Amino acid sequence: MPRKMKTKNGKVMIVADKGERPGGRAKGTPNKITHEIKQAFLNAVTSVGADGKGTDGLEGYFRNIAIKRADLTMAMMGRLMPMEANVKHENHNVVDAAYETVADVLEEFKRRQIPLDMWPPLLRRAEEGKLKLVHDIKRDGAA
Repeated sequence: MPRKMKTKNGKVMIVADKGERPGGRAKGTPNKITHEIKQAFLNAVTSVGADGKGTDGLEGYFRNIAIKRADLTMAMMGRLMPMEANVKHENHNVVDAAYETVADVLEEFKRRQIPLDMWPPLLRRAEEGKLKLVHDIKRDGAA
C-alpha cells in the first residue's frame, strides 16, 4: 500500500512500499517490444542464411559471419558467453608444511629435485655456487 512521505523542502510525495509496483507491467513480465524486436531480428537473419537465400538458416548466417568477420564473431561470443565461470579448482599438490629455516626450504627443494632455475632468485643467488654441482638439481639429466 502506498504511503505519504515529506521531502526535505516540505513537499508531500506518495511512495510505493518496497517490492510494490504502482501500475505498469507486473513484475517479471517481459517487455513486449523488446521481444518483438528480437524475434524480427532472428527471422531476418534466418531468412538470410549462409548465402543470402536462407541456406542453413540462422546457423548458416552465423557460420558465414564467422568466416568473413572473425572480429564480429569474437565480439558476439563475448556477449553471449557467461561473464562468470563457475569452476571449482582443487589443487591436490598442496603440501601443508612449515619450514623453520632457509636451510629447511633448500633441503626440500633438493628432495623434490626442483631445478635451480625455478628457485626464487634470492635463494638461487645465495646458493648458486654450491648447488650447480649437486646432482639432484639437474633437470632430466641436463646440467
